[in-house]
Parts: sequence; structure tokens; C-alpha cells
Amino acid sequence: MCMKKPYMFMTDIVPGPNSIGKDINVCLRPLIDELKILWNTGVKTYDQSLKQNFTMRAAIMWTISDYPAMSMISGWSGKGKMGYQVCLGSMQGFRLKYYGKCSFYGTNRIFLESNDPLRQKSNLFDNEERRLFRGRLSGEGVKELLDGLVFHHPERLIRRALCLLEMIFPQSWFDSMEHLVVHLAEEIRLARPAYWHWMYLIERLLGKLKQKVGNKARVEGSIVQRYMEEEILNICSFYFASDTIHNKVRRNEVLFGVQNSENLEVFNYPIQSLGKEGTRYMSDDERELAEEYVLLNSPEVQPYLRKYQDRVMRQRPETTPQDLDRIVKSRFKTWFKQNVDKDEVEGPRFRDLLEGPVLKVMTFETCQVNGYKFLTKSASGSGIVVKGNLHRNNLDYYGQLHEIIRLIYQGCNHVYLFKCIWFDSVGNGVKIDKNHVITIDMTSRLKSNEIFILASQVSQVYYAPSVLDPKAKIYTMVKSKSRPIDESIIAQNDIEDAFQEDRSNASTSFSLFVDFA
Repeated sequence: MCMKKPYMFMTDIVPGPNSIGKDINVCLRPLIDELKILWNTGVKTYDQSLKQNFTMRAAIMWTISDYPAMSMISGWSGKGKMGYQVCLGSMQGFRLKYYGKCSFYGTNRIFLESNDPLRQKSNLFDNEERRLFRGRLSGEGVKELLDGLVFHHPERLIRRALCLLEMIFPQSWFDSMEHLVVHLAEEIRLARPAYWHWMYLIERLLGKLKQKVGNKARVEGSIVQRYMEEEILNICSFYFASDTIHNKVRRNEVLFGVQNSENLEVFNYPIQSLGKEGTRYMSDDERELAEEYVLLNSPEVQPYLRKYQDRVMRQRPETTPQDLDRIVKSRFKTWFKQNVDKDEVEGPRFRDLLEGPVLKVMTFETCQVNGYKFLTKSASGSGIVVKGNLHRNNLDYYGQLHEIIRLIYQGCNHVYLFKCIWFDSVGNGVKIDKNHVITIDMTSRLKSNEIFILASQVSQVYYAPSVLDPKAKIYTMVKSKSRPIDESIIAQNDIEDAFQEDRSNASTSFSLFVDFA
């Protein structure tokens, strides 16, 4: 979230057409003073969750910059024989005799293991290893923490690959940028995933700031003026109920409308159907399976379901989980209807649900739900995973979306179901190797009559074919990233409440479990 554009702030802009060089400290002085206040004194900040103010303190974790800017901030030159800051001057390059360029050729062999065969082939590397690497400055506690991580193997592969490249390419090819690759795994160890600290988002933001220039004679003034105008408009837009350019719906978002609080959650769940619409009639078996699944997985029904299961176990302690599942599917609806009819308060809420859906359903090719975009006729958009339980054992079930169905209930209510095929997660269809990589046998099938799943329960995955053998039926599972779901802002009488109120609904407040018994 902190790398999104609304949360990135321009705090300083350096005037002039030329690089400021080592004098950047003068421009950074106001920022440093404010950082000292944030750390030593703190500032009063509003806590959205607790609805109260607190003293916020902040510290700078790291900086993100390109190579020239990193040289200016660190005060260490990025040019010449000691042009890489991480090496602290211990890893020195040399200047080519006839080319005049600084090369870091021969500086990678010392990173190899002592018993590596390439350490013995010095004749291929000018018969020398250039300098010894002292390593970056770090505390012992940090070092002990990092020793247990899993980046050492990629480091070895990178070092060996660079040594093999030194046997092929000329010395002029190995400048500081090629030597930089040696330290990438260590950078990821320290700062975690690369997308938290790479430069692409900063470059994109700088490009957008440059587009704000309206007067080329006053470049910096144009950027500052347009930036301040956009920030003011962005803040003001939160006070308007209508959509604006600053709070427009993002990709795969589904807006929450004004919902009927008396209606069941399974009828109110936000989902947007797209693409070509169609209609068809379900068979009697399909209708029975769909009605049963929606009933047993509705959030408001769960307390009654647990009560019924406890009642069965008290009467028949010897009942196995498999028998309990069969009893629930065959008798729970009748017991539930009898109890609901006696409840004059909650009973009316369940009448439409107990009547069941009509045989005629609507079908769609595409829909957006849970921050994902699902497609029935696409290899990249039809992979699904759902958290389930097989006789009270939690298990991830992987499948493929076959059809998007909208069930129609009485009272103008509807429920979206996914009709799926499931891979064999119980047998050998789904395997997890020692590196926690999940592979799927696309020809395997789960032996179950459960073909439907609520759209609210599903997450999206992608099945990637093998690189070595694209025709193989063993695919690798890759999880897709969910986009957030934001509720539309509804006008309030109190404008301050409209601004402070939480509008984030990235997921539902309940957890459903699927039973494939």
C-alpha cells in the first residue's frame, strides 16, 4: 500500500537544470529536521480504528534511488575502481590499459566456495583473484537472523554464473553494474521482497510529475503548483458521495450499494457479472446440489448447523464424520425448517432461502468478485482454489472454473455459484515439493459430486505449464494477487463522519469451509 500513488508524497524538489551533486545535503536538511521531530517528539495522528488521536513516531528504513542518486546520498562515488558502495572499498576494480574503462573483471571468484572447481582454474582468470571482500557492516544479531534464510543457494548460483561469463566475455563488459548482481540476494534478505524497494514505481511517479510541466521556463514551479492542486482535490473528493477522478473504481473492484440489513448475506454479497449472458434450465440433480450447497454454506445458517451436528453426536456418539455428513445432507433441511417456523423474529429471513431456486438460471462468461476477475474461457482466469475440510481436516482444493451461474430465488434474490471441476487434492493429483512448490496433475479428478461453490468463497490461481516440457500435463500452481474491494461512499448528514468512517471491505467477515465428503 505504501508504494501506491495516493500514499507517495513529494516533500522536496531540487531546482536547476543540473545535478546538485554533493550539495544535496542542503536540500535534504528540512526533511532531516522533520524526521528528527517524528522520531524524538512525535506528532498527533488520528487512529481510524480506535477513533482517537495518538502520538505517532516514525523512522526512515531505507532509501530507494537509482545509482547516481545513491552515490549522492551515501557520499560514496559511484565511479572509478571503488565505484560500489556495498563493498566498502575492499572490492576494487582496475582500469583497462588501452580502453581507459574501469573493469571489475576477476572480482567474482572469491565469492565461490573454497572447494569449487573454478577456484582451481586460475589460468582462465588472469591467474589472480582481485582483493578480498570484507562484507557490509552489520550487527551480529542481524547476521544470525539472516543465516537461517534460504537465499544462500541463489547466491551461489549467481556467483558461479558470473564466473562462467568471465570465461566468455571480454574484460570491458564487467563494469560495476555486472558486479551489482552478486549482492542482489543479500539486498532481498535485508529488505525482503524486491517489489518493496525497487525503482520502477519511483520512476513512474517521476514521469507523471514531469507531465505536469506547463511552463518550461519555470519547471519546478509548474510541478509544485499542479501537485498541490491535485492533493487539495484528492482530500476534498472524500467529502463527495459521487464518483470523482480521485476515487474512481479501480481494476476488479465491485462497489457496495445500499444493502438490506434484513436480507441474508449470501443474497447481498457484492459481485459483478460481465460478458455475454445466457439462460438455461438446471436438471433436477443440479438444482438439488445447488440448493443444498447454498443452504449449508450460508453464514446465518451456520449456528443452526452446528447445533444440529451437536444434537446428532449426543444421540449417536459412535457416528463417524462420513456418516455425520450424510445425515446433515439428508435431514438437516427438514429440521432447520421446523426450527425456523417456530422463530417469529429470525424465521422470515430464511423463507426465500428454504423455498430454493427456480430451475431457470442465468449464465455468464466473466465476473468480478473478491478482487479477482474470473473467466470461464481463459486458461489464466479460470484457475480457482478454495479452503475446505475433508472430515474436519483442512485442505486446499484446486480446480478450474467451468460455468458462472446466477441462481434466482423468490423475493428478487439471487446467488452466484461457480460450477467447477476439481483436481484430486486427496490422492496424487496435487503435490508439494520440499521448496513448497505446488504442482497439479491436470488429468486427475476428485471423486466427489460437489460441483458447485459459492463465488464468495473462491480465490484465483494460475496453472503454469512446464518450461522443460510444455506438453506435459503437470502444471505449477501460481497464486494470483487480489485487488481490494471498496465500498461506495454514501452521503452522511455529518460530513466529518463521512470522511473518517471506514469504507474498506476487502473480505467478508466470515470464513466458510467446503465439504467434499
